[in-house]
Amino acid sequence: MAGNLLKVSSLAAAVFASSGFYLYNRPLNLNDLSVIRFGRAAATTVVISLDYLTAFKHVEHDTEEYWALRSKLPMMGCSLLQPLGGDISPIDDTSSHDITFPPPLV
Repeated sequence: MAGNLLKVSSLAAAVFASSGFYLYNRPLNLNDLSVIRFGRAAATTVVISLDYLTAFKHVEHDTEEYWALRSKLPMMGCSLLQPLGGDISPIDDTSSHDITFPPPLV
């Protein structure tokens, strides 16, 4: 039992020491840590959600100001998300409804 414990602890110490040497020789970039990236993405998502919730608070429904603000919100969200990386583009939710289908061939 003590022999197995010694083997496991010496293996763990070797792995820990080698990872320490690897990290010591490599420059640490805080943006590479997944916790930092997740935190920034979560904070940006909270900001976008609050924008959507508070943007229409003082605007009446079905007015020109409402529709102008509604068309600006996806672009504002994309501008906040683009620095985080990825290929993000706004999607117009009305573009899919403008498709005209030909009459069926009978």
